[in-house]
Amino acid sequence: MNSAGDPNSNFNVTWEFDISVGFQHLVRFHFCDIVSKALNQLYFNVYLDSSAVVNDLDLSTLSFNVLGAPYYLDLVTSISTSNKMRVSVGPYTANGAYPNAILNGLEIMKLNNSVAA
Repeated sequence: MNSAGDPNSNFNVTWEFDISVGFQHLVRFHFCDIVSKALNQLYFNVYLDSSAVVNDLDLSTLSFNVLGAPYYLDLVTSISTSNKMRVSVGPYTANGAYPNAILNGLEIMKLNNSVAA
């Protein structure tokens, strides 16, 4: 998210993906804070289909107080009833942080729901 230098920006960056109806999906978010100049500057929220899955995410606290360290988050969805999945990141500004968010990579894997014989 690049808020173009506007500290009053308040929007999410959203992607929409086609998925298979009737399946659960493993969603793996990849993060790496490659934009901050110091620790504890980048706070943001992560959403999956309009539901907040992580609020106030601070990568520097999850990566042992190191900038530029990779971190991933795995989530398994409910069985899908829609053929679309929306993933969003957006600013968390309740702590006075500059509005920003980052998502470096995303994997969406359909989980097999068959029973082995």
